[in-house]
Amino acid sequence: MQITPHIHTLLNEPVGIDTFITDGNSISCENGITLEVLDTPGHSAGSQCFLFHEERALFTGDAIPVEGDIPIYVSPGQCERSWNKLLDRPEPELYLSAWDHAKNRKEGKQAVRNALARHIALDAAVRRAAHASPEASFDPRFEHIGREMGMEHWEHLAPFRQSIAAHLEELKTETAEKKHPSNKIGLDKHPEIG
Repeated sequence: MQITPHIHTLLNEPVGIDTFITDGNSISCENGITLEVLDTPGHSAGSQCFLFHEERALFTGDAIPVEGDIPIYVSPGQCERSWNKLLDRPEPELYLSAWDHAKNRKEGKQAVRNALARHIALDAAVRRAAHASPEASFDPRFEHIGREMGMEHWEHLAPFRQSIAAHLEELKTETAEKKHPSNKIGLDKHPEIG
């Protein structure tokens, strides 16, 4: 397999999509190279990982955050589901991240568990901040969360602000759904009603 260096210099315009790939698709690149597509949204809306079956290597891209780095995501709920999905996969012997060193099976699984643990702690901090000051604007909540998590040194970074904003938005949606559950019972059986 040959990788073209400086590919960005070859592309002077947007590239069209000839084939959409989705979870479970198999991509045969050449003899001996088969990739399985794993949808792993959360870090970004269309995030995907690729399992190189023949080598039992999982290309995770940005799906697994580097330990100790800024949490960046568009959906905390999707991140959690994606990490659990990666933990459930028995095949990977090697985890290949976009930003971190290659990890063996044990290290890779532990990196996912660490991401989940940090996410759970961050989720709890977001919930406490939202509960403690339900009428507060974003900035005081954001600063409270940053201090509580020991992440105040990232408060000036837009991706961190966007992540916490996404977290608060998902919590707001979750709270609204609990207060006003949708009344869609039976609509799947009677689509003419909905």
